[in-house]
Amino acid sequence: MKEKAITIIKHTLLATYVGFLVFNFKIINLALLALLLFFLVTFKENRAQLFANWKENRLIYGTLLAMIVFQWIHGVIFDDLSEKRFGFLAILFASSTVLLWIKDIRFILYCYLSCLLLLVVIGSYNLLQYYLTTDYFTINKGGHIDTLLVVARPYVGFMLNIGILISLYLSRRQNKYKLYFILLSLLFLTYLAFIGNRIQIVSLILVALLYGIFYMKTNWIKKAIGLFGFSMAIVLLFALTPTLKERFELNSLSTLDNLVSRLEQKEPRVLIWKCAFSFTHEDTFNPIQGLGKVKTLDDKLAQCYEDNTHGNPMRDYFLEALFNTHNQFIEYYVLTGVVGGGLLCLLFAFLLVKVKRFFIPIALTCSLFNFCFVENLFNRQLGVYLFGFVLTLIVLLYKQQLEDTAKN
Repeated sequence: MKEKAITIIKHTLLATYVGFLVFNFKIINLALLALLLFFLVTFKENRAQLFANWKENRLIYGTLLAMIVFQWIHGVIFDDLSEKRFGFLAILFASSTVLLWIKDIRFILYCYLSCLLLLVVIGSYNLLQYYLTTDYFTINKGGHIDTLLVVARPYVGFMLNIGILISLYLSRRQNKYKLYFILLSLLFLTYLAFIGNRIQIVSLILVALLYGIFYMKTNWIKKAIGLFGFSMAIVLLFALTPTLKERFELNSLSTLDNLVSRLEQKEPRVLIWKCAFSFTHEDTFNPIQGLGKVKTLDDKLAQCYEDNTHGNPMRDYFLEALFNTHNQFIEYYVLTGVVGGGLLCLLFAFLLVKVKRFFIPIALTCSLFNFCFVENLFNRQLGVYLFGFVLTLIVLLYKQQLEDTAKN
């Protein structure tokens, strides 16, 4: 009776945590705290699993901890600890380790896919209502999109990407429900294409190419045929999805003349990264310590936008939004120097070397890397939770596949 009650409480807490994560509820901190308390109460039963997972991945989690500690030390030195990003670092570590005591990850995967499906249903309903009640339907750009989708489009896209990979993983393990998981992955892909999330479409294309070249067990002739068919499918996807065509600004790529200048007027990240890199070429920039303070970086970015957006149709957008670097690697290097950026790169290097044997863990790793390359995950609550959650999925799914291979 006691064990049954503990199991019910555990599943309730896990489902609540995953649900709050997917829907970006601000009170997810309470769910995290509840999970931590549950682990402490059941420490005797779960400590062996936690320590085993930590030991097997000590280089990964040791590097993560070193990166976090370095950021805090850097913040103390430059008197910058008042910035909210330092509070998120504690959440980053907690969310990366809070599920390491789980023995069977399937329940978490089922909860994630169920919550993601509900998010898609709610988002689809909102989009339908918007279509029926507006004279000019557009989801290419605009502040209304995130509200309709419930969660900000970049993060919805990333979660859909992860959902597709998890569905494909389960389709290989659950033969009885194979068709269901395949259809679910197609639904997530369709929704992802419809909302026009460029970054995640590119990420999935790269992951598919990775699979075709390194993990597909067939000869090169069949791989070449498959690559051709895949290319045709991509062309068809863009032809049938106007939102994607508009979001990728394909007309801007028709000629190479002044390509960068034209892209700066279409894609904010081109100018953002150009500005961020320009700071590293200044005589006052110290690659060992970086700029030091978040306010210094923000002020320099704001000034760069002011100086470099004259004649740019997105000038008002830049000056109002005052974008951050939109790249976690660039931000850590520019802000905290080569050590800060190097530790983040080292974390991914250890992760890639660890899980390279199996496709799904490596695909999740590449997707997480790509997302860090276009967003500052560690500056947002949802970002640090997603990073920690996906990192946990990667190491636990790798362990599961390793055990399955040993059995066979």
